[in-house]
Amino acid sequence: MEGGYQDDCQPEAQEFPTHLDFYNWKRTVEDRDVALFVKTRAEKVLACKSKSATFYCHRSGYYTPKVSPDSRKRELKIQGSSKIDGYCPARMKTIFHDDGRCNEQFEQNMATIRRVNSIKVQIEASAPRPTAMELHVWIQQNLNINTDQVDMLQLNMQEKSLYIKVISPTVYEKIVQKHEGETKFKYGNGEQTQIKISKADSPAITVRVFNLPPEVPNSMVTTALTRYGVIHSVRNEQWSTAFPFPVNNGICALKMEVKQNIPSSVLIAGYNAHVTYIGQPILCSVCHEPDHKKRRLPTKENNLTS
Repeated sequence: MEGGYQDDCQPEAQEFPTHLDFYNWKRTVEDRDVALFVKTRAEKVLACKSKSATFYCHRSGYYTPKVSPDSRKRELKIQGSSKIDGYCPARMKTIFHDDGRCNEQFEQNMATIRRVNSIKVQIEASAPRPTAMELHVWIQQNLNINTDQVDMLQLNMQEKSLYIKVISPTVYEKIVQKHEGETKFKYGNGEQTQIKISKADSPAITVRVFNLPPEVPNSMVTTALTRYGVIHSVRNEQWSTAFPFPVNNGICALKMEVKQNIPSSVLIAGYNAHVTYIGQPILCSVCHEPDHKKRRLPTKENNLTS
């Protein structure tokens, strides 16, 4: 696949004298990265009688909404989902020995090759899986791409997505500018579902801002958060149509490339806004430094002990 290498850290291998030491270290990593590493299957017994297990990032995967027993409607909870709608490469490969030792290899972010001139078409997780012919017909009828402009069509059944690689940056930018966002996909039987068209492997993530009154304009929100990265778009979220009042819910959602860690509390127009995003580290709301919270501010503890 054509692309550029993304430089990230190499696997971290280490040995712990006991299983308890490993789990204590694992908890420290989870607290630091605001994540959980979980086993998705049982431990495997090796020929040497040791056991191997792999712990995967809990954000990996795609959100599948639960069905309400009353309305039978699938709705996303108001605080959103921890899933990243993709597969996180972070994992802990662990071998538990009979003598209590534990060998661990932490693969945090392996070097990857980024896609170039590629567009991602994401089908809703709860929607039926379209056939290859339905996808081809939809591309031809809706994206207005000629055969000689397409270099590759790649189906990912596990993600329920389609990657379209075009021949040049000019064609790519033209498609993104015209079609990026949410739209409808029509099946051969006439049924429709929601799909999302986006840049493949885009570094932009969703940053959500809570607790601001509606009188605070979005321009003031973007001004306050510009120092933390590049903002692509901003929108106001709404209550689902399943509720009696499908109006704005007071949450401002920004699509941005985070270059600098954003604290969970940011002063905007005189209000303490609560900010969340996937991968957000724990920062003190007073000094904005890591490794402690407000109640354990070092200067505060020193004053108490002096």
